Amino acid sequence: MARRRYQKGSLIPKTGLPANGVWIGRWREDVIQPDGPITRPYKWEVLGTLEDYPTRKLALRALEARLSTINSPTYRARPTATLAEFANRWDATVLSQHKPSTQSSTRSQLRRWLRPQLGNCALKDLDGQKLQAFVSSCNCNSKTTRNLVATLRMMWTSARAWGYVAHDPFEGMVLPKRGLVQTFTFSLDDTKRIIGAATGPHRTFYSILAETGIRGGEICALRVFDLDYEN
Repeated sequence: MARRRYQKGSLIPKTGLPANGVWIGRWREDVIQPDGPITRPYKWEVLGTLEDYPTRKLALRALEARLSTINSPTYRARPTATLAEFANRWDATVLSQHKPSTQSSTRSQLRRWLRPQLGNCALKDLDGQKLQAFVSSCNCNSKTTRNLVATLRMMWTSARAWGYVAHDPFEGMVLPKRGLVQTFTFSLDDTKRIIGAATGPHRTFYSILAETGIRGGEICALRVFDLDYEN
C-alpha cells in the first residue's frame, strides 16, 4: 500500500547544457519491486521549457498538476516492468488465449519490432512522444505500422488493468495515412484465355475465382464436402 504523504516535490531550473532552459520536477514514487517490498525512489521529469513557464510560480503549478495522481487518496504503489518484461507476462497470460493465427502474427511483431525498439523502456516512462517517435521510425508500410500500434493498445489495456500504468500515451498520436491501393483486374477475354490455358486443379481454381470472386485464402480453404452436388 502507498504511504499516505502529501508531496510538494521540488523544482529545479536547468539553464546549462545539455538541458538548456527547462524546468525539472523531482518527487518520490512508491514502486513495487519484483521481490515484493515497496521502495520510494526519486523521480525526475522535465515539466517544460522556460518559454512554456516563464516564472517559477507557473512551473510550480505544472508540478502540482503532475503530482495530483500521487497525492490522491486512492493512489497505490504500482509494479514496475520494462515493455519486454511485460510482453513476456502478457504473452503467457493474455495472448495465449487468442487464436493461433493471432498469436503467430503478434509474436512476430513483438520479436521484430516492439522488443528491439521499445523493449528496454519502462512502461511508466513510455509517453506519447516516445511512441510517436517509434511510429515515425518504423520502416514499413502504413498498414503494418497501424497493426503494431493496435498490438501496443491491447498490451496497454492489460497494463492499466493490472496496475502498471495509469496514463494514456496514445492520446494525440498521428498515424501514417493509408495510400491508394492499386488493383489489377483482367478483362473477360483475358480471363477466358487464362482458364483455357490452365490444366488440372489450376483450371478449377481459376474458374471458381472468376465465377464467384472469392478471395485466394477462401478458395484455398475449400474442401470436397463444401460442394453442393444437388444444386
